[in-house]
Amino acid sequence: MWYWYVSLCLIGGAFANPVTPNKGTFWHISDLHYDPTEEGKSCVKREAETPAWGSQYCDSAYQLLESAVQAMKDIDNSADFLLWTGDTVLHYTNGTVGTEKEVVAIMTNVSELIHSAFPDVHVVASLGNHDYVPDNQLPATSSEIYTNISKVWERLGWFKEEIGDRGTFEKYGFYSVKLPSGLVAVALNTNFYYLNNKVYANLTEDPGNQFSMLRDFNRS
Repeated sequence: MWYWYVSLCLIGGAFANPVTPNKGTFWHISDLHYDPTEEGKSCVKREAETPAWGSQYCDSAYQLLESAVQAMKDIDNSADFLLWTGDTVLHYTNGTVGTEKEVVAIMTNVSELIHSAFPDVHVVASLGNHDYVPDNQLPATSSEIYTNISKVWERLGWFKEEIGDRGTFEKYGFYSVKLPSGLVAVALNTNFYYLNNKVYANLTEDPGNQFSMLRDFNRS
């Protein structure tokens, strides 16, 4: 059984086009699962020779991601915004495990790839359950992974219109930003509610006051 969670929502505002303010375009990227490891930690089977675009038995090779992002750029490089809903880190298989350094390096590389193709498009990014070590165990407290990814996204300009308590991503893994069009994007950390997140196995409260933030937006 698969469980899907909404990790982003848009509130109010309009799109950037003054002629058709109720219409616009945006990109949505998700589940890239990039495997940069030489030993192929995501691979369920190894081939004698790895194809240039990666193996069907492994997660995504960089060449595949680069080609996909370039295709997006060729189709529309002036979208109103880009939503990136996580699960960027590989699936660790056969007893392999990731490290915080590895997770941050993967998130940094893919962030910079997206930014290089869309330098003038506002990116609203969130983390998936695989974008952490250990998998699924995302907390509602500050962590090295939150902090280091936050620094990357801030350097790329993705937090420049952050609303409310600056640094909520670094503290809790969620945040909200105002897009140039006036739309407000809320990047939620729904990993708190994932059944495999043992940190909140017996959840009785609102981690990081995330739902309180949404209620405040609804009242304003």
